[in-house]
Amino acid sequence: MLTWVTFPCYVLLFSGLIYVIGFHLRNGELEWNELNIVDILDTWDGSIFHGQTYISIYSPVNGHYKLASDQAFATMRGEFAGQFGLQESSHATVLEHGGGFVADAFVPVWTSQLFVSDWLQRGPAPVSLSLERANTQWVVRIDNNLDHEVGPLRVAIEGRIYELGNLAGNTSKTNVIDRAQGQTLEAYLAPYGGAFRTAAQQRQSNFGENGDPLPDVAAGATAASFIGAINQTANEYEEFGAPAGLDLTRFARAGYGVLLAWDDSHSLTSHLDQFKATRTHRRSLFRVVTPLPPTI
Repeated sequence: MLTWVTFPCYVLLFSGLIYVIGFHLRNGELEWNELNIVDILDTWDGSIFHGQTYISIYSPVNGHYKLASDQAFATMRGEFAGQFGLQESSHATVLEHGGGFVADAFVPVWTSQLFVSDWLQRGPAPVSLSLERANTQWVVRIDNNLDHEVGPLRVAIEGRIYELGNLAGNTSKTNVIDRAQGQTLEAYLAPYGGAFRTAAQQRQSNFGENGDPLPDVAAGATAASFIGAINQTANEYEEFGAPAGLDLTRFARAGYGVLLAWDDSHSLTSHLDQFKATRTHRRSLFRVVTPLPPTI
């Protein structure tokens, strides 16, 4: 007779045990991923940084996370969902005030939500670029004013991209490169159109995917800086929308040189996250545009 009591108890016990084990194996750890795209603009009284900070929060639970910025010119929004859906697919309550903003970001369990912060800041330039013509060569001087190494360094000039390695902190490097070296802009960007579309499609999947279409974040961020060239397809539905100022394609074509310097572990701004994440990644891509010297 006790079977009618013990058997349901065993079912409930083992069901609860399986749920607890599965929850702790599947939930993962709270993770913060941050990518800063920073344009360095020279003015007569110093440098101005225009930054776009892309924030991805992975949550193992249904959670609310506090974000804050103390910059005078800063704001935040959710991820753009496309023209045919809601304007934002991630949700946050943002309160802006005279000295920045505070925000409450909601992230559902086992999902990764993307938020974007736009900001302006003054300060000494972390990196700088100068260019000279020398017959069939370019003389490229890069100054790293930070106290740590940056790299890889890439320079885009007249439709070609040149790889210049890394640069130690508080040092300068002058490279003399043949104009015929490097890759054309089109050849460099060729692998990224499909990779970006795959990444965007995976983000729309309810449970995501295990693939990694962009294993090199630095190279991917560089390619995204020329999204206008990737968008030159015959199908407008495959083209990407981009925030104002993100696309530097026209500067890479003619008349300018573009420096793209990668910093794999730092950001210029104070930390937006007001909580402790188990895993944290902060990366920055510094971008400098300078006019080419006149042809003599």
